[in-house]
Amino acid sequence: MKRMFILMAMAACSSLLFSQKVEVMPYDGVSPRNGKIHYVLPKTEVVVVAKAELTIRKPGPFSQYAERFLAIDDAIKSELHKWKLVSLDAEMRAVADSSKQYLISVDKNGFTGKLTFTSIEQDRIAVDDVDTSIVFRMDYLEEEALVSTSVPKMAERAAKQIYQIREMKTSLITGDNSHQIDSKALKMMIKQLDQKEKELVALFVGKEKTYTMTREYAYVPANDVVRMIIGRISTVDGLVNADNLLGNPIYLSVIGDYLYAKRDRNSDKTRNRGFYYNVPGMATIVVSDNKNIKAEKKVKMPQFGFTEWLNSIINNVTIDSNTGEIVSFSIEKNK
Repeated sequence: MKRMFILMAMAACSSLLFSQKVEVMPYDGVSPRNGKIHYVLPKTEVVVVAKAELTIRKPGPFSQYAERFLAIDDAIKSELHKWKLVSLDAEMRAVADSSKQYLISVDKNGFTGKLTFTSIEQDRIAVDDVDTSIVFRMDYLEEEALVSTSVPKMAERAAKQIYQIREMKTSLITGDNSHQIDSKALKMMIKQLDQKEKELVALFVGKEKTYTMTREYAYVPANDVVRMIIGRISTVDGLVNADNLLGNPIYLSVIGDYLYAKRDRNSDKTRNRGFYYNVPGMATIVVSDNKNIKAEKKVKMPQFGFTEWLNSIINNVTIDSNTGEIVSFSIEKNK
């Protein structure tokens, strides 16, 4: 069975431990792996997390009579179905760097190391699983309004019904009625009247609903990028792909602060090499739109650094599985 270990983040700092002599060699995809352990160092994937909000508005069937019968002057007059971008963020995720594959050979005492790894998550699109339709409850109208053939008459009757409900609630709350009602039943009656009033008022003022969508856009930089379009926000369709030209751009910039090896990595060819690890560089990540939403972070990024190796005589090595860099190690001295 093939064994391939990918050093990636399952926690803030995962570890890889060795406590005996090992020899590590680059894996070219051809060399035999019998009796050896195959592992891959990580590189950083930038995940742009965008959140958008959908607003739906619909005028009520009596919207033109809202001011006349209810003295409401801010009723919804026209339909609206519009997405807008509300937030942007950038997260870092470790993925396998296929250019940094290695084979571990262990001495006769055997390999007792501990490797941690996890699978790579794919792009995620999440939309609230709800019904986005807007329905007006005409069944709350009294029969006199429902049988009317005139819309103004229906609206007038609905307004009178609203005022009657308000008077009834006032009577119940103040106790100005001829019936004794226990508190539990009273609360239930008021709740039902509130719901009925709300639906009747909506016939005049209209209804509004909001929903959210969260989407991830993943990109693995190999070098600097400036204002690359990673995705788009469409007022009609929400968060869409970068090639959907009907949406406004969401930009990603990655500016590296590169590190380079100070010695020739091919030197000391006669020495047995121990574990290979990353020396990551830094990068500034900027995510933005054309307006005022922006996120900026400075992070470690292995692909903007270089790879080093330890002496083959090692004792207690700890590797950060998110970046592939050394956290701590000690060298076993010759006795």
